[in-house]
Order: sequence, then structure tokens, then C-alpha cells
Amino acid sequence: MKILLHDDTPSYLCHGGTQVHAKKMFESLVSLGVDVEYDRWWDPNQKCNLLHLFTLSPLMIRMAREAGVKVVLTQIVDILTNLPESQRLSRRVLGYGIRNLFPESVLRRFSWSALSQVDAIVYMHKFDAETAIAIYGVPREKTRIIPHGCGIDQISRLQGGPINAHSHLISVASIVPRKNSVLLARAARLANVPVVFLGKPFSEENLYYQEFRKLVDEKCVIYPGYVSEETKNRLLTEASGFVLLSEAESGCISVYEAAAAGLPLLLSNLPWAYAYGKQTAIQHVDLDNEALIAERLSSFFAGSKRKVGMTFPVKTWEEIAKQYVEVYTQVLNHSER
Repeated sequence: MKILLHDDTPSYLCHGGTQVHAKKMFESLVSLGVDVEYDRWWDPNQKCNLLHLFTLSPLMIRMAREAGVKVVLTQIVDILTNLPESQRLSRRVLGYGIRNLFPESVLRRFSWSALSQVDAIVYMHKFDAETAIAIYGVPREKTRIIPHGCGIDQISRLQGGPINAHSHLISVASIVPRKNSVLLARAARLANVPVVFLGKPFSEENLYYQEFRKLVDEKCVIYPGYVSEETKNRLLTEASGFVLLSEAESGCISVYEAAAAGLPLLLSNLPWAYAYGKQTAIQHVDLDNEALIAERLSSFFAGSKRKVGMTFPVKTWEEIAKQYVEVYTQVLNHSER
């Protein structure tokens, strides 16, 4: 089994969860003894029998099939999954119409049409899988659900530290509109609740980031910036709660880290935030009313306290890698029958 990992997302322009996911997968697969490499586009001598994509690339899928290489895709759907129900319905109707009424020459213009050529597609939670099945027509038998994880050493560190009651809340996310950093900062100031923000923008010249910076007062909106892994783990264990008001996620690594630390969670009242199961320590809030968010933030903070153990079960990255190896094996064995 020779695996190549490929991602079209340039980390030097657009950092985030996909970058971390690919890196952790590579390290964990190597630790399991799997023959894996990052693909080298410049190397004609590099070979594999399975290509693992982290972004949908129709050209890569077509070329892999022509070369007899199997393809596993980890697909991020997030925005579509979290649209209002009326918009999701219209997308389902549109997707069905395109798949069944248009000729192949038109269908090929839609990148998602290449999903039918992928051997197995992994989603971080069931809501993304159901969206892909309903809108893109992905065969259910090709889908797998494999969440994110945490490093075993990181879990050990996150399980230690003080057990604080209402010390401060923490939010770990890039400072971009999709994460609603400005909305959370405004609510924190309105509620007079201390929230530590960890993360960075794609560009410090970005107007959204500049708007966020104006809200930093180091009292309610505390912004150390983009910190080291060690500092992040320490701030997580010192916090008494975690909050993330994203418009969409496809399994957020920072949520798994917060859960590994035993933090109660305040998340958006959207499908992505229900992927972590029904837990008394997980609360949800609508995003369309800043005053209501501030009110909920205040009550959440007043009752916040890190628990002993995890908020919900979090697997290690090695355990996640083993699940991917099972998918690789199934795909390769299927080709041999």
C-alpha cells in the first residue's frame, strides 16, 4: 500500500484546519508504518496505488483513474450543510435537475460531478455526508464518517492543569467572517465577559480583521494573537469555557481540543454544532441577535467550569489514522476482486 496525500489549498495563503488535518494524518500514518508521502508534482518518478485528496480536484481524479490509481477524498461541505432549510431544499432540487436532465457535456462543468468517480469519500460528520448525498447525489455506500482527533501527548496536557470556575472563556479560530469573531467580540463587550481570542487573519490588512482589532480592549476582548501550541494548550486548560459562533464548520479541530480539555462549549445553533452529540455541557445560541448572544454568553460564563475528563469522547490522531487505513484497505481490496 503506497499512499500519496494531496491538497490544493496553499497554506502560505490560507492557513486552517485542512492544513493541520493533512499534517496530523501524515505523521500518524507514518507512525503506523504506512508507506505514505506528500505528493511531489515535480517528480515523475513518484508512484502510488492510492491518492488521498483533501480538496475536490476533478483533474486529479480523472488523471488518477486513467493511471489506475484509486482515490479517497476527504470532502468539506460546511457552508451548504448550514444554509437555511429553504435554501438547502432549493439546492437539492437544482442538484437533482442537473444530474438527471442535463447531458454529460454540461454536467462535467460542475466540479462536484467528479464525486461519482471517487472510490470513497470521507466526511467529518453525518450532516455533511447527508448534504452531499442529497445535493450532489453521492452514493451512500461510498461515504464514511471519520472525525478529527487530538495528539495523545496533547490530550494528556489538556487533561491536566487547574479546574477553574468562570475564569475566562476562550475562542480558537482564524479571524475571518465565517468564524464570526467580530460578532463574538461585540457580544463579549456587551455582556462584560472576558473572552480570549486565539488565531490570526489571512492578512492583517483585511478590513474585517481591522474591525476586530478595534474591539480589543484586553478586558473583555483579550487577543494574544497567534500563539505557540504550548501557550494555546495552557490557555485552554486555564479557561472555564469555550465559545465558537461559526456560520459553518466541517468538524472543527479547536472544538475537539476544547472537548479534550473538558471545557463546556457554547456553539452556534446550526447543524455543524450538533455533530458532537447531545451533551449537557454543550449549549447552542442563534446568531441573528447580538443582545441575545450577549445574554447567553453571560449565563454560560456564570456557570462555566472545566470538568474532569472530556466534554465528549475525542480520539487520538493515531486512532483516526487507523480508520483511514481501513478505508484505504477496503478500496484497494475492492479493486482486486
